[in-house]
Amino acid sequence: MDSYGVMIDQAMIRNAFESDAREAGELLSWKMAAYVLLLGVLPSVWVAGADIDYARWWRELYQLEDCTPEQIVNAYDNSIVYTDFMLSKTIDLLKKNVAGFDTALLYASDHGESLGEDGGLYLHGLPWSIAPAEQKRVPMLLWLSEGFRARFRIDRACLQGRARDAWSHDNLFHSVLGLLDIRTTAYRPDLDLFRGCRRA
Repeated sequence: MDSYGVMIDQAMIRNAFESDAREAGELLSWKMAAYVLLLGVLPSVWVAGADIDYARWWRELYQLEDCTPEQIVNAYDNSIVYTDFMLSKTIDLLKKNVAGFDTALLYASDHGESLGEDGGLYLHGLPWSIAPAEQKRVPMLLWLSEGFRARFRIDRACLQGRARDAWSHDNLFHSVLGLLDIRTTAYRPDLDLFRGCRRA
C-alpha cells in the first residue's frame, strides 16, 4: 500500500477466501449456460430474496435440448442483469471509499456467447478461425473517478470519442501499463488504448 498507493479491502479479501468454487461461479454469466445444461435450474441467488429482480425474464428450464430458444436467451439475459448489478455495486463502492485514493474500474468479458445463431449454435469456445462474431465480440466498461482522470491526465472527451473503435484483449495489458504510467520494456504503445487521450 505504501509503495503503490493501492487500497486493500480486507473484507473483500476475506470474502474471497471464504468463497467456494460454486459461489464464485454463480457470479459469471457463462455459468448460466452450465446451469441450463447440467442442472436445469436457475441458481437461487437470482430468484429468491434479491434486492433486484435478477430473474427478470424467468422461465423454468430443464436440459438444454428441452429448452426453447427464448428460454435459453432469457436465462443468459438474467445473468447479464446480475453482472450489471455487480458492476454497479462495485462502482458505488469505489465512489464511497475514495478516502484519498483515486479509483478506477476496467471490466471486459473474456468471451462472447452464441445463443442459437448460425443454425442453432450455443455456448462458446470454437476456434478463432471459425468462431462466429457473437463469440468474439465482448463488452468492455471503463469507469474512472474524477481524481484518477486528473492524476493521470486522462481526456474524457477523447476516450468517449474512441469508444466505438475496435479493441481486443491484446490491448488490456498495455493499456493498464500506460494508464498507470508504468515503465517497462514489455509495454507496447501501439496497443495502449489510452495513448493519445492523455493531456500533456
